[in-house]
Amino acid sequence: MSQELQNALQSFIRETVEKQIRENLNKVNLKESVAEFVKQSVQETIDSLEFPTGSINNSAVNWEGFRMNAGMITGDFKHLSTELLSTPELDVDANGVQVTHALHSPDITSENLNTNNLNAQEITVDNLTVTGLLTADSIQGLSELQDFVAGDSLPKTIINSNLKSVGNLSDLVVVGETLLGNTLYASSTKRVGINTDEPTSTLTLWDEETNLNIGKSKQHTVEIRSKSNMEIGSATHNNIVLTQDGETKISNPVLAGTRHSSVTETPGHSGEKGDIAWNSNPAVGQPVGWICLGGTVWAIIGQAQ
Repeated sequence: MSQELQNALQSFIRETVEKQIRENLNKVNLKESVAEFVKQSVQETIDSLEFPTGSINNSAVNWEGFRMNAGMITGDFKHLSTELLSTPELDVDANGVQVTHALHSPDITSENLNTNNLNAQEITVDNLTVTGLLTADSIQGLSELQDFVAGDSLPKTIINSNLKSVGNLSDLVVVGETLLGNTLYASSTKRVGINTDEPTSTLTLWDEETNLNIGKSKQHTVEIRSKSNMEIGSATHNNIVLTQDGETKISNPVLAGTRHSSVTETPGHSGEKGDIAWNSNPAVGQPVGWICLGGTVWAIIGQAQ
């Protein structure tokens, strides 16, 4: 696996794991659970006390802001006991319970949980943000991703990615629009554009101000059309030139095996029998052209009258 793909996968795994843990931690409601437990524990303890005649009744006391430490808590409580409370003190106020050092409890529910170190057998969160190192034996919902990390194929459930490099592809199937290198565009209507994402024919090519369209014009007919002049050549020769005015210019055509050329006087070069040289400077009484009888022998073809 290439280094670029490994980096991309590590980034994807890190983002996915962070999102999953962040979602689960948001479901933890620590303040509410501890506050409710402490409130209930203190209330049950006080309610069980026998107050002397003339003393202040518990219901007349406002316990908000009450401060206590672990040594003050006794009894068999449902969620929290002095054996499980390792912090020397708790701060109880209208916002809930603040743990000064560490909290140990078999069941914690909190809307927001901020901690430097968290050790838990099971965590359920809606949103999770991890700024340091995350270590977990198993994360529910990421089994396919774990299989992917250990294998060499992407799971079918992964339909979006931001891969920057995938190495050499031996096979690629794309459904829908495709743009390669900001140059080659393929539309869902089976049209291809080069240097354009708005092809007007089966194949549309733009090169600066010039364009070329290739496609079907009617049944069994393909047309090649351009808004510019077109040149068809070989090597350094412009064999055929199609102009915007509709003219077709052909250099040295060979029609039905006969070579045609143009001259201003009787040809002196050697030709093939049947070659025709047309007079490009005709005048009255002058030949219209010449036909080769073989080698350097040329005969006049008509005269201009």
